[in-house]
This record gives sequence, structure tokens and C-alpha cells, in this order.
Amino acid sequence: MNKQLLTHEADNDFIRNVGVTRLVSNIVIAQTEFQVTRYESTLFSELGIVFPIEFGRAVARRQAEFLAGRYCAKIALTELGTSDTHVSIGCHRNPIWPQKIVGSITHSDNVTLCAVSFSHCNDFIGIDVEPLMSQYVVRDIRSNVVGSQEERLLMQTGMTSEQYITLAFSAKESLFKAVFPYVGEYMGFEESQVRAISLTEQTLELELDKCYAERLKGQRHFTCHYQLQANYLITRIAGRLPK
Repeated sequence: MNKQLLTHEADNDFIRNVGVTRLVSNIVIAQTEFQVTRYESTLFSELGIVFPIEFGRAVARRQAEFLAGRYCAKIALTELGTSDTHVSIGCHRNPIWPQKIVGSITHSDNVTLCAVSFSHCNDFIGIDVEPLMSQYVVRDIRSNVVGSQEERLLMQTGMTSEQYITLAFSAKESLFKAVFPYVGEYMGFEESQVRAISLTEQTLELELDKCYAERLKGQRHFTCHYQLQANYLITRIAGRLPK
């Protein structure tokens, strides 16, 4: 059973709410809301987050998103049980996690989430949050996100196009984040396909292009869990690679 560990108001106006959940798969997920209009650079030191020199010239919104994401990661790592909560920045702007930790950070509008686990429990993890797309956005990007076979499958669920295109987009983002440490390159949406979906289990089955299989010990099939929360859709992918 999943266990809700913590829900409280933070001690400043920038971070509004914090919630932490531990999943049965030994994953801790932290979620916060943040207010960009309340952001000040002094909040980095107040929240115990190192201000990266790479963000010295970034606009306030980008700094606020980074701070909220790293603060969320700090909470998740603390709840996981590790004393090292610093997450640095890689050469591709990807988060570099402490040793023996796998994790993923995502944010959208005023919501940020972080999922972490010990590497002996999960080899990969990816999480993504997206606001539900408008019909105008769906019209512009649907052909880039899913192929005709995928769309026929998703249409059978009874979801609106706004829901299932957002879901496919987010699921493929989660997959990219999960496998990036192994493949080391950016992937297009066409390089993974939705093969099945369960409304009861709230899962999708994704198949990754075979060109990446060798770097993932032959693994090409991934299960993505999803959750519709208010006007947001959250997806996550985690698991072990073949021995």
C-alpha cells in the first residue's frame, strides 16, 4: 500500500504546500506548489539550496522553478533516508544525483514534483507533470506526439483528445527522463510508442525503439503509471533493468 508521509504548509510564501508519498516500490515522491511572484534570490539560502552560477543571468521565473525543484528534491531525499541532499547540474542540464540514488524532477506552472529511490531498488526513474493541453495545442502537436496506430488505441479509451494527447506526451517525457542516464541523448516522441493502456490500473505500456536496447540491457518495454490531479496529469516510470 502507498503511504502518505507528510502534508503541511511551508514556512514561507514561496512554497505553499508540501506533500510526500512513499510507494510500495521503494520510491519517495515529493510534491510542492510554488508562487513565482513570491520568489526572491535570498530564498536559496533560506531553503538550504546552493545557487548555481549557471543561473546567474537566468530570468526570475527560471530561477524560481529551479529552486522549487531542488527544494522538492531535498525533501524527497530526506524522506528517503539519505543525508546527501545536494543535486548538481550535468552538462545537459540534467540533475546529477548523489551516489546510489536515482531520481527525477519535473515542474509545470506552479507545481513541482520529485521522485527518488535507492539504486539497489530501482535502476531508472522518470516523472513528469503537464497541464491538460487545450484543443488548439493538441491540434498543433498531435501528429508529433503519437502515430495513427497509437491514436486509434487511445481513442478507444473514451478520453478526450486533450486528455490522451497530454497523457501520451507526458508518458514519453517520463520515459525519456528515466532512460537518459543510459542512452545519453535526446529522443523524439516517435522513438517510443504506446502499445497498451489500462484505465483500471491507470497504466500505459510503452515500447522504445530497438536502437536503444543494447544500452538498456535489451529492455524495450516500460510500464508508465499516470494520475489525473486537478488540471494536471502526472506520469512516472520506474523499475529494474534485466540482469
